[in-house]
Amino acid sequence: MEAWADLIECREDIDYQPERDEEILEAIYVLANPVLNGSLDKALADQVMASLST
Repeated sequence: MEAWADLIECREDIDYQPERDEEILEAIYVLANPVLNGSLDKALADQVMASLST
């Protein structure tokens, strides 16, 4: 997941839903940077999913 998110985070040719751009970019950042945000576990996955479902 980290490798995928890291690759996606660096791409400028991928468009997101304009009204959800910030939430999507934040979720990708969290997943791409486990040293800063913690390893992906159930709690972090739930947090990311909650941020994207609002």
